[in-house]
Amino acid sequence: MADSGSAGFTLLELLVATAILGLLTLVMFGSLRFGVQVWARTDGALANANAIRRADTTLARDLTEVYPLFESSDNSGQIAFEGEVHRLSYLTPSTTLAGALEKIDLATSDQDDHLMLVRQARFELSRDGKATSSVLLKDLRSLEISYFGVPPDEKEPRWLAEWKHQSRLPTLIRIRMQLADGTWREQTVAPRLSADVGCSFDPLTKSCRGR
Repeated sequence: MADSGSAGFTLLELLVATAILGLLTLVMFGSLRFGVQVWARTDGALANANAIRRADTTLARDLTEVYPLFESSDNSGQIAFEGEVHRLSYLTPSTTLAGALEKIDLATSDQDDHLMLVRQARFELSRDGKATSSVLLKDLRSLEISYFGVPPDEKEPRWLAEWKHQSRLPTLIRIRMQLADGTWREQTVAPRLSADVGCSFDPLTKSCRGR
């Protein structure tokens, strides 16, 4: 016959212990879920920061080394550079083939309600005209490009929304982007090369006459 004073647990004690264990489990999984969410947000923010840094580096490299090649289609003395508010086309040295130039088209593309900054590159002398596309930034709200220089028939430089059919590069190129979180990011680059405004283009030699 069991002793009435022997150790044991009553039903009430088991219920209390179960309730405490369930509460501790809930707290533990809640903390774990919070930690996963924090990690995901941090990882996403780091990925966005890295993407922005890569885009800044690519644009700075491209625009610093823009090559002011004179167009061979006519004798107007225009260089291969077309800049608009939301689009930019230029020549820059290739990063994959030494000595070659690449024609870059920089513009936004709207896909699945997401505005992206896309860079298309093709070799200047390519026969097939195939372009390699890369997405520099995703989830943009807007893109604004402006150009600082002296307009034709003017003497003072100023910021312009367009730089096309010119015989020289702009002094500065400014790119303003509104990111998905609403913040603005601005980058201003000064092209290092300048076109020879005194050049009279020779279509035969594809250079300035007499040089």
